Amino acid sequence: MNNIDTQKIDIAAISIINFLRQGSIDDNKIVADYFLYTAASLAGISCAVTAQRHYIENKLKTNNETAVLAAITTESGDFFYGNLINELLFVNKYSVWNMLKIAHKADMPDFPDIQEITAEVSDKIGNKNAKVWNDLRNPYKEIGPVKQIYALICDNLEFLDMSIKEINIAFIYALVNVINETYSFFPKELNCIELSLDTIIFFAHMNVNYTY
Repeated sequence: MNNIDTQKIDIAAISIINFLRQGSIDDNKIVADYFLYTAASLAGISCAVTAQRHYIENKLKTNNETAVLAAITTESGDFFYGNLINELLFVNKYSVWNMLKIAHKADMPDFPDIQEITAEVSDKIGNKNAKVWNDLRNPYKEIGPVKQIYALICDNLEFLDMSIKEINIAFIYALVNVINETYSFFPKELNCIELSLDTIIFFAHMNVNYTY
């Protein structure tokens, strides 16, 4: 993750948050549930786009498929697995997992167990009736609108001339800040960090038909 411009990332994250906040206002109030769900689903889509783009670029440059991104076909479409996704979700310095872990506060909900949450998501993948976000959102129906929002935000960020890595980090930064803004509004029995990670991990493995 070398050569990233943190100033551009900060500007982009603020822009993303402001965009999502405006879309989450109802009756002059922020709807915390929708605000955070949208930030989480966008972070997942961003990881999917970034991984699939890197795979295509690496394959074109080296004709080498060891930069692993493997597809499996299910009744609900193709899903991707491999190191390129895992790095963005769990491994590298700016991964979703690491950034959320760093930002976690004592009064926040408990941080989920990585093995438990990945196993739960794996059980859902390929099931056309699968739901995320406390079983309220069907990602197969949601992916179209979320991709449109992602593309619109990326268009709005063009003036910053960011790399795909920087854009991905900006979406993760935005997610972290939205969690900080909204976690106190969720009932204690709803772990908003777990809801977010479940949603992010599912979307990150979906086929986004990379065109951005």
